[in-house]
Amino acid sequence: ALHHTTGTGRDAAGYGQVAVRNRQTRSCRRLGDGQYDITIRNDGTAPAEEVEVYCSFDDGLQFPGKVEKELRRNIGRVAGGESQTMSLTLIAGQLGRHCAQFTIKSRGEEVVWKSVCTDVVEQSLSLDVIGPAERTVGSRAEFTITVSNAGRRVLHGVQAELTYAG
Repeated sequence: ALHHTTGTGRDAAGYGQVAVRNRQTRSCRRLGDGQYDITIRNDGTAPAEEVEVYCSFDDGLQFPGKVEKELRRNIGRVAGGESQTMSLTLIAGQLGRHCAQFTIKSRGEEVVWKSVCTDVVEQSLSLDVIGPAERTVGSRAEFTITVSNAGRRVLHGVQAELTYAG
């Protein structure tokens, strides 16, 4: 499971910003998948040309199916006042604090960067909910909820609460 994301950043040129958000995913492989949403925002009025996103990360994180520790993605052009968002999944393979640094370049020049650190902790519970995606008016919707101990410790006093929003 991935918890507690912190980040720092720098705007080198005064016309770019990057926001990185980590959102925990439902399924976990090994210790877990970390979903990062990277938003590149051009706060200026002129377009940013040849924009590229670079991501480097430490040994506790890996990109699915790759051994490289740095990834690059070409975004192209970001018009003034506009933003683009992309997602990146990194797999946490070790417990502890692991960091990823995101660098945004325009025409080969660094304009902004942000470092995001994530505490990877052992997952203690997993929850699966299986049921219909939609039902007709008046019909019953039955769900199967499975709570599993995914850790190595015996857990006492575990409670599940089901709420309905709608």
